[in-house]
Amino acid sequence: MKHFKENITAESLGERALFHLKYSRGKDLRAATTFDKMMCFSHAVRDMAVDGFIATQKQYLDEDVRRVNYLSMEYLIGKMCENNVLALGIVDIACEALKVLDITTEEILALDVEAGLGNGGLGRLAACYLDSLATKELPAFGYGIRYEHGIFRQEFENGWQRERPDEWLARGYPWELIRPE
Repeated sequence: MKHFKENITAESLGERALFHLKYSRGKDLRAATTFDKMMCFSHAVRDMAVDGFIATQKQYLDEDVRRVNYLSMEYLIGKMCENNVLALGIVDIACEALKVLDITTEEILALDVEAGLGNGGLGRLAACYLDSLATKELPAFGYGIRYEHGIFRQEFENGWQRERPDEWLARGYPWELIRPE
């Protein structure tokens, strides 16, 4: 993804976020909630990451590269908006682009939902393996299960523990690429 950084500017990222606000959320800036702004900004960052992903996959196909396919039942990958902004190396650009949406970094990060794809050490370990492979620029892809309710929230009522499902998908997940094939 390094070679795409020079094409990402605060202006282009802000414009892309406004595009998603209009065409993915069906709103203008005045009608947008903080959640709408987080979603459209996340979509804009995802677009930038997907450009690098597609170019990388093309290169792998052209060069007939062997790949690691990693299968895990769980992944604890963290909050994707922050992770992708850091991975793309566009922290300053992202902060500047957020001004177009009249929202702060803190507001975005507070609404960024962690994917409920596991609940423990196995998920964290799997995410660390993939992060390490990516850092070393090794061709790898992670496969797993998309849990609708992956992590349970624990609450106490009248001294008794109660488990409640984590509704992480209830309002949509901007980092998911739907591929029904």
